[in-house]
Amino acid sequence: MRAWLLFTVVLGLACGQAPASPEASSSAGEACILFLLKEEAGDLSIERLVLGEGEVQVVQIDSTSEAITLLTPVSVGRSGEVVQRSANRYLVVSRCQHGTVRTTVRVNAGEERTLPPTVDWTQHDVRVNVTGGEGMQRVFRMRGGAPAEIADGPVLDLFGGQLPLQPRDYAITTEVTAREVQRNVQGSAPLHFDGRHLFVQARLEHGVDGWMVVDFAASGTVVSRSALAPDAPVDPLVMVEHSAAGTRQGEGSIDGAGGRVESFLGQSVLPRLTVGEVVFENVRVGVLDTMPDVGGRQPIGILGLDVLRRADRVAFDITTGDVGRLVWGSAPPPSDAASVPFSVAYDHLFLPGRVGTIPVSFLFDTGSWISFITPGLAESAHLRILRDTSVEIRGLDGVPATVRPTEGVEIHLGEVTFPNTTLHVGDPGVLQRYGLGEDGGLLGNDVWQRFGTVWVDFADRHIYLPIALDE
Repeated sequence: MRAWLLFTVVLGLACGQAPASPEASSSAGEACILFLLKEEAGDLSIERLVLGEGEVQVVQIDSTSEAITLLTPVSVGRSGEVVQRSANRYLVVSRCQHGTVRTTVRVNAGEERTLPPTVDWTQHDVRVNVTGGEGMQRVFRMRGGAPAEIADGPVLDLFGGQLPLQPRDYAITTEVTAREVQRNVQGSAPLHFDGRHLFVQARLEHGVDGWMVVDFAASGTVVSRSALAPDAPVDPLVMVEHSAAGTRQGEGSIDGAGGRVESFLGQSVLPRLTVGEVVFENVRVGVLDTMPDVGGRQPIGILGLDVLRRADRVAFDITTGDVGRLVWGSAPPPSDAASVPFSVAYDHLFLPGRVGTIPVSFLFDTGSWISFITPGLAESAHLRILRDTSVEIRGLDGVPATVRPTEGVEIHLGEVTFPNTTLHVGDPGVLQRYGLGEDGGLLGNDVWQRFGTVWVDFADRHIYLPIALDE
């Protein structure tokens, strides 16, 4: 295996805007910012370095060095890097040129490869997930080029834990997003809840009207090709691989609960998307050949987190058997509402909780009608699984997965205890993909429907719930 490997998946649809240019940089003559991942005294840290114009930073990577890698993300999106200090020795040389970092890697016996320019750190927020060969895990966050800070939430691994790591080797997954701009979207839309799924009526400019599924676990909004205007361009999603062997560009993809979505065609831009009384302009969306049937309806798309988070606070009413509302820029929750903190990783919301006494990271998901955990977690929590009963679930990928229910489980989220909860047990793949393994779970609408209203506050990163449970 090569000493280092970097994949960049350009996911402009994840944040509702076009991918940032790799050439984005500070103004000419300004200093350059670098971040160096280090291992010191048995722990991990990220050191912030500042280079003046023309200044050079040389980092040696080998089995004896404190340096693990110089972080060099080249665009908005997700990238993965494997550092094999146990097997390789190389130099990373970075130079500040006109406010842009230019990096060259010199491997072993002199082989040299130049990487594309690093993103301008001041214009991006970056989350770095680190998994070591000896089991060490850390998450760091750098906001707008500020010094690194320890982050919360799950430690994600783009390689899914499938790469063998020796002691002092590391798998590093980096997530780069354009700096969040405060959004002041105001308005609401009727929200239809059929007891399993959330729907809103939407209208696409030059397209059609139809249902969209409201899914807080979809990082980006997607629509079917038939919902677009016939002449609407659909551009491919791009994956770029940078390695010691050179640069290779390939076709990107999106994933459902079970794996790759084969009906994915690419990306497009909606000039206008109207949801209730709210109008969103220039929304970058993923395009599917067809949308699957959801709850007996044929939706034209899925309303994802990129659109849902365009207000500092979003509230949704999911009263069973009634038409509620989805509100952008909602009023604050009542003072006696219970709060649950969440972290944002892979453009998903993760809630810390417990199943009995076992700590769990829960994916917040309004696209799923049931909640489930992994078999390993069920075993650790000593849950009784009803082997004679099963439920088949499918995501956008169409791959079926079988889960089986438990009974009378007590789960905890922040200040809230959910007694007598039914959690299903199975391994649809989605939890493993987000690095949740044996300590992961997903909370769907069978849990959220127990509350009249749920508030999602993106400004303070808390979900608010009424204290009284609907037993």
